[in-house]
Amino acid sequence: MSCCTSFSATSTSMRLDPGRHVNFTTGMVLGAEDYRQQQAYSSGRDKWIVRDFHGYGTLNGLEVTLENDGERGPMVRVTGGSAAAPSGQLICVGREQCGGINQWMATEEVAATLDAMSVEAGGTNSLRFPIWLVLCYRDCAIAPVPVPGEPCRSDEELMVPSRIADDYTLSFAFDPPTMTEAEGIAKLNAWVNSLAINEAGGAETDDLDGLIATATEQLDAIFPSVDLDAEPVVPDSLDPLNFVPDLAAGFFAAIKRLWITRWRPRVVAVSCNSQTTDADDCVMLARIEIGAERATNVWEVANLDEGGEITGIDASLDQSDRPLLLASNVEQTPAGLALSDSGFEQQLALIGGDGSTEISNGFVVIVGDDPLTLQIPGAEDENRDHTLIVRLASATGSSITPNTGDIAGDSVFELDGLSEVHLRSNGSDNWAVIRTIARGGG
Repeated sequence: MSCCTSFSATSTSMRLDPGRHVNFTTGMVLGAEDYRQQQAYSSGRDKWIVRDFHGYGTLNGLEVTLENDGERGPMVRVTGGSAAAPSGQLICVGREQCGGINQWMATEEVAATLDAMSVEAGGTNSLRFPIWLVLCYRDCAIAPVPVPGEPCRSDEELMVPSRIADDYTLSFAFDPPTMTEAEGIAKLNAWVNSLAINEAGGAETDDLDGLIATATEQLDAIFPSVDLDAEPVVPDSLDPLNFVPDLAAGFFAAIKRLWITRWRPRVVAVSCNSQTTDADDCVMLARIEIGAERATNVWEVANLDEGGEITGIDASLDQSDRPLLLASNVEQTPAGLALSDSGFEQQLALIGGDGSTEISNGFVVIVGDDPLTLQIPGAEDENRDHTLIVRLASATGSSITPNTGDIAGDSVFELDGLSEVHLRSNGSDNWAVIRTIARGGG
């Protein structure tokens, strides 16, 4: 996205060990590699602090808006701002950026993808699909200077970049960036929201150790071990925990400890011993639901009309899953506490894997050893943009069937080989498959 400004994004990252620094000693002969290693150590610790202490997401600015720009069609605008990438790398967008969705769909690679989607959907000239606005860290080599060397060198060898500049790419993508930790925090919140602290009495347990053991089983099913040989956990109890207020302090202290020591390592974006970072060091800014039509071999966002009169464009902006980082000076205020607690609506349910069950909760964990047919609501207008996440603990051979409409164009969605699937209703009789996670985490 570069119609407001242009930039280069040629990656120059080198594989250096961020856990080592130079042992400077009098008389030591230093070379360029030594200085690069020292820089890698310092930079690596900075990024380590960001990702382990704070996480990743938008820090400041980067407001996203969608507007109809007449003949150019829908335009997405992003204000200047900053973000922390999953690696802990800081990203600065210095000025407003904008990009046209129609122009993006007209590129050769994207048009070929849409044509393939059309063929898969039976040759239709109308498609509905989500895309993601993604901000990624990049760096680029700049300011070339002449360097001494052997004679008879090529022109490329006469000059080398003297500086490495922080840079970024801001682009549309068919697939969302990996957000395992941000999604893990949402799942933890959903589970905590299911707890019942019974002030009026009648709580189901006053045994703190038993309560923590049951909670551990349930959260082990939600956050499975990264060990591929580990057996899936099937909790003894699938019911929301209900306990007396006197146990709350000890219970939440234990959950805090276990999140840090047991479950966060299973979803963390980059661990402290990682030698490399995913090439796509990206943050999601928005999801855009698009209705597109093909005319004269060109795909464009469809117009909305009522009674023959165009009333808008068939594109909607969704930022509900966008990872955000609230500054610590705001978190320490009453406003910060209120902002941290508000706006979370995802629900959680743990269900046994046998027969047929109907659910509508935002997050579902299927447990048990027998296949299950999971009935979900139809993707009607009242369920527009409703998110449903289904995780399999151990029930293989299961499937999902909507009451009306389809899932990704099919009436039945098979879960064979998958441990998790993320669905989003488009409000027009179709659940879009946002993400699938294969067994073993692929």
